Amino acid sequence: FAETIHLISGNILENLVLESGGLAEDGLHFLLKAKGSKTGDQFLIETDARELVPTRLEKSNEAGLIYSTEWGDYRKVGNRLFAHQVILYRPNREEKLVLTFQKPKINVGLPASAFRIPAESRPTCWSE
Repeated sequence: FAETIHLISGNILENLVLESGGLAEDGLHFLLKAKGSKTGDQFLIETDARELVPTRLEKSNEAGLIYSTEWGDYRKVGNRLFAHQVILYRPNREEKLVLTFQKPKINVGLPASAFRIPAESRPTCWSE
């Protein structure tokens, strides 16, 4: 579930190790190849070369495609671009989720510390 939330929000680089990258043949996108630092899964990340926003991500392993995500219909919301459509596809489960945002509002950012649980309150099996 946490990984899905990261995909919807566009936070896709956490826990990845970049292997290669460059401008795609179309000249409109950057393609990055990365590996999951914990799982070894392969990632292909496509970003818009002009706006530097994610447009596609594919996660795969030896067995094939685990999921793909597409971000599209970018429009300004406040002072930043926001994907008004996010598509998540999981072929093994035959699932396709399409999220369409009509009038999104961007919340004021909260510091990361707002989401940290103090060490004395964590269960003993908790790890960061």
